Amino acid sequence: MFRLRPNRASLRAGRQEEAFVRRLLSEVVTPGGRLIVCGYGSPRSEQAPHPVRRLIRAYGFESEVELEREAPEGGGPIIEIAVLRAT
Repeated sequence: MFRLRPNRASLRAGRQEEAFVRRLLSEVVTPGGRLIVCGYGSPRSEQAPHPVRRLIRAYGFESEVELEREAPEGGGPIIEIAVLRAT
């Protein structure tokens, strides 16, 4: 996934992200297969995971599975996952 930035480029990046996910689902993932989209963070560096669950929903996709997990040492989430099924 592309990292979003809060400026004009982020609008372009958002469209590119959405198009990329659509292309992966239609041209790369076998029908009935799953695309696993992950966002990683680092509580030690105070960096939250990329919000893939929210972004996938904003692009109009419905996740089959969504989850977020805390870092083993605590301090906040370290990963977000959204699983999409190709049709």
